Amino acid sequence: MKSESYTPRIYSTLQEAELWRIYKSTDAYDAAYTHDCEWFAAHVRPKRRLSVRARIGKEFEALPLPYSGNVASPTLWLCVIEVSLGFHVALPIWSGDAFFRTQTFKYAAVADVRSDSEIAVLLDECSRRIAQLYGKKSH
Repeated sequence: MKSESYTPRIYSTLQEAELWRIYKSTDAYDAAYTHDCEWFAAHVRPKRRLSVRARIGKEFEALPLPYSGNVASPTLWLCVIEVSLGFHVALPIWSGDAFFRTQTFKYAAVADVRSDSEIAVLLDECSRRIAQLYGKKSH
């Protein structure tokens, strides 16, 4: 009996691969959307357009996160970008324990940083750590 060969699906966009999520006003009853709206409202515009927070609810549940038996899967950390008032893009950036300070805002853990510039430093560190895990150079 021949085994079926597996051909990985190739995606041309982040949306198609479900590697980002766009939130807009039609998501008004979504816990992640309301959380992000409240966070950006509390962190005066235009001062803050970026946030890093833990996944809320079943966000990105289709992503294959490693877990073992009864052990909970690692925390998935997202970078949330406020493109315009009420329109956000969420991108997974890190899976695992936070290597940065966190605080709780409403009902989710968020990176405890004071500016978008600090988020840029955090993103650079994510890139460096991921490259180190997989033996690649960070850009």
